[in-house]
Amino acid sequence: MDRPKTKKTRSRSGCFTCRVRKKKCSERRPDCVACVRNKLKCVYPTKENEKVPSNFVLEQKEYHEPLNFKKRKLLVATKDEKVAQDLFGVIVLNNYTGANATRPRSPNTSTSSSSSSSDSPDEFINSFNGDSNALIPMEYQAPLDPSIPSIWSQSSLLAFGRYIPNMELSIEDSELYSHCAKNYMSMVALPHSHPSLTPANVWVRLAAHSPILADVYLSCGAAYLACVHNENNALSLRYHRLAEAKYNSAVKTLTEAFNNGSVDLDSDWLMVAGLNLCLRDRAYGMNGSRCSKHIVFVYNLICRRVDKKDQDSPATPEERLLMESFIFNYTTALMTCSRYDMVRLPTPYELFLKLNRWLINPIVRDYDVEWVNNPVLGSALGIFQVMAKLCYLLRCHFEKSLPNEKDKFYMNDGKFWSLILPLKEEIRKIEIKNFERIQELDALKVNGQWYFSLRSNLAVSIITVNACKILVEKLINPSIPAFLPQIQEAVQSTLHELDLYIPSDNYSSSVSFLSLFICGSAIINRAQEVLFSEGLANLENDLSKHVAVDVVKVLQRSWERERLERMTLGDKGFKSFDLVFDRLTLESFAF
Repeated sequence: MDRPKTKKTRSRSGCFTCRVRKKKCSERRPDCVACVRNKLKCVYPTKENEKVPSNFVLEQKEYHEPLNFKKRKLLVATKDEKVAQDLFGVIVLNNYTGANATRPRSPNTSTSSSSSSSDSPDEFINSFNGDSNALIPMEYQAPLDPSIPSIWSQSSLLAFGRYIPNMELSIEDSELYSHCAKNYMSMVALPHSHPSLTPANVWVRLAAHSPILADVYLSCGAAYLACVHNENNALSLRYHRLAEAKYNSAVKTLTEAFNNGSVDLDSDWLMVAGLNLCLRDRAYGMNGSRCSKHIVFVYNLICRRVDKKDQDSPATPEERLLMESFIFNYTTALMTCSRYDMVRLPTPYELFLKLNRWLINPIVRDYDVEWVNNPVLGSALGIFQVMAKLCYLLRCHFEKSLPNEKDKFYMNDGKFWSLILPLKEEIRKIEIKNFERIQELDALKVNGQWYFSLRSNLAVSIITVNACKILVEKLINPSIPAFLPQIQEAVQSTLHELDLYIPSDNYSSSVSFLSLFICGSAIINRAQEVLFSEGLANLENDLSKHVAVDVVKVLQRSWERERLERMTLGDKGFKSFDLVFDRLTLESFAF
């Protein structure tokens, strides 16, 4: 005999809007999640078990909150997994500042001096004979399959710890380390750089120098797997918790090492730890303030090293890799961090005055393409410095509604104009140089894959030039409309480079996200929107996907809002081109 079906009773505590749409209501007040997301007026019952009025109709409503209201569920860490927000940065600021800080001697080899710097650039390059896999064990040569939660058998893992000398890894840690060494490191590599200066060659071998860095790498491996399994909530949560546990372990161990004086502040592995955590947090969807904590930490270490160097001594190839990685992360953090975090960062003018003399000596001499000597930014090194200065001028001159002359970060009109006008000429010179580089590259007739690797880096530089051209016009005239020819020429050039030369499977796209966002804010028609959105939606690099999704969501919501308000408010409505001044939105994610 069939049992009667249990009658389902719909909840009447949700809002009328969700009940009419037959959607589950989050019952968040005063406005539920679904209504905010879909820009609908949220109306709750005024009494218990009230029915939906017969004349109830759905109404549009604009909500003034961050435009990148995220649809994906946030993974909430347990009490034991929560991480201190000041992270590594505060440790160095509070304990070791200035070039004359004492350099502690280490009684423990695991945290003692472990700088990997070669004696000379030539020795460094020759040591690998141009083989990009020279430092990767044969077991790593084949790509790992991240779709398999545990890729190693019990027996094959027993000897895995030998790849981090003097350290034994559990089965779980071996899996995380293998994914960091092969997948994570390959995904943060830039295709134009010299093979011996890729993260897989320079950074992986530093793991043997400190268990702290090993924990950082395990955290990066777990974060990578969490990104890969983003659609599987259970697996993603598992790797998220592992990533935070390893992160906490690294912070705790480093704090103890500082307290007992057993860490050498001039070790390369310390900088690598901070930079990798910054890259990890960006890929993980953290905001700019979180990333800036790591940048403060690395900057303190760079200052110590630079102040100790002789004026004529060049930076080692490894130091070039670290400094350029810092410049990239510093520039993006400067745009998205909070004002509280910004005041702890150096100004770009003092930073580049300090660093530029270490970035001019060639690593590989007599090479046809000179910007291969820049292992991270390549041809975009110069224009990234301009971008950093523009972000600084934007923050200092436009951020405060009421000027305060006592605020050291306030910039009056006179100083602003004296700094921004020379940048227009600097942008023009770099644009001409990029055109010459394209002609030189075409004349070299290098093989297809190498040509595309070099051309993709030039695309990064061209897109960044376009973003700087747009941003400098916006700062000079904040009310400038996006449809003007000088703005649209830069937008069209960016879409062309994105469509043809930015590869979907490597990190060049990630280096361009800030510039792509600025150019995207100046888009004026649906054809441009589709080309832009599809270009970012097709990215295959797992460490770029989160940021790409956030950028597209923010811009799509702003384009839609601009269209909606144009119909009702005309020219007085919201404009996507004003996003560069929207601190609430910019501080909600990282580029």
